[in-house]
Amino acid sequence: MIIGIGIQLTPLLIYQLSRYKQKIIISNNTIISKGLFKDKELKFNEIKGYKRLYWFNRPLIQSHIVIQPISDLKDTIKIDLSYQNINELTDWIEYKFENLDSLKEQTDKENLLQDSRFGSTTTERQLKISQSKKIANTLNFVGFLAPLLLILTSTFANNNTIIVFLQLLIIAIPILV
Repeated sequence: MIIGIGIQLTPLLIYQLSRYKQKIIISNNTIISKGLFKDKELKFNEIKGYKRLYWFNRPLIQSHIVIQPISDLKDTIKIDLSYQNINELTDWIEYKFENLDSLKEQTDKENLLQDSRFGSTTTERQLKISQSKKIANTLNFVGFLAPLLLILTSTFANNNTIIVFLQLLIIAIPILV
């Protein structure tokens, strides 16, 4: 049993050790990541930009910044956000390099505005984009609220038919919307 737990904890231990050992070094024209197993180096002129990685795709919980090279032959540099002076480092990265996330969002929006399948005019397409954002926000809110209401109603449910009906309605709302 102890061996099984040790085997299960080994990847976590290696991950934590690699986070502890990682060092970021910035010189006049390069950024270097010294890791547990491998060192990575990118010259500033070899960097395309940076991306932000989020924990479980949640936009509020940022976990890493990834510095992307122009060439696929070069390694990306992944920076964990648990460094002591991480705000200073992220400010420098944001100042020095292009945000690839916002660039992709901008090109996607421009492609949608040019696509005639979503409307005959640019104004009509912009209206559909704003409507789809409102629908997505509503679905996200309902998706957050529905489980919360299910938990609250289940604490008061004593085989009460009204509560059971409410629970079924809460389950059906995200499906119907």
